[in-house]
Amino acid sequence: MTNWRMLPVLCLLVVGVSPLAHAADTSTLRGQIADWSFIQSVGGLQIGNTLQEKQFAWSMEILCDLSGHQTFTQKPTSVDSGMIIQKTLVESKGNDVFISLVTSPVIWTSNPDKAKCKGVTIESTPGFHQIYYRDAAGKTYPLKQVEFNKDSAVLNQNPG
Repeated sequence: MTNWRMLPVLCLLVVGVSPLAHAADTSTLRGQIADWSFIQSVGGLQIGNTLQEKQFAWSMEILCDLSGHQTFTQKPTSVDSGMIIQKTLVESKGNDVFISLVTSPVIWTSNPDKAKCKGVTIESTPGFHQIYYRDAAGKTYPLKQVEFNKDSAVLNQNPG
């Protein structure tokens, strides 16, 4: 005899494990800030170029790939981690800039670029800045010192 009151629950269970249920571009579990040891295991993280965008804003390249298929600061020890970057957190305090990657396991994606870092915009003043990676516990790891240069061409086009 069928218990008809259980039918909605059974339907949800079947849909939840169906491949069709994951037809969206990306389905992830909850995100958390990645540990530095994980970042190092997938090839590390490197700071690229910085360019002035407007009066007190610079764009900065961040180079990393959580798939472990590229080397940035060390050879990867973990390949195909199954993690993607949900967002990059950036905080500026004086001349220090702190970067954290919020990552999550991926169930399915059609876009492998979601495992790669993207550039960020930093609002600050010109001068030398120390860039750090900051983990969930607040521990920091120095990455690079960069100079935020004034670009007169940018300032003449974008005075604000």
